[in-house]
Amino acid sequence: MLQVLRVVEIKRKMTLRFYMLRIMPVGLFMALTLHFGNTVYLYLTVSFIQMLKVSNRNTSSSIHLARKHVAH
Repeated sequence: MLQVLRVVEIKRKMTLRFYMLRIMPVGLFMALTLHFGNTVYLYLTVSFIQMLKVSNRNTSSSIHLARKHVAH
């Protein structure tokens, strides 16, 4: 689309080698992350998942506040 609208000049075409080395691994690992992330829900209890969610929020907030405190 960008080439059709001539917004960006394309200097080289995307080759199969470029696609397989640079783009395909990103998509592959994103798909694996989604797969394994969802698969783990089959083996965890609902209460444990709830505790993980809360602890993740608390950890993120604590790190954010600690970094903010150190910056000042």
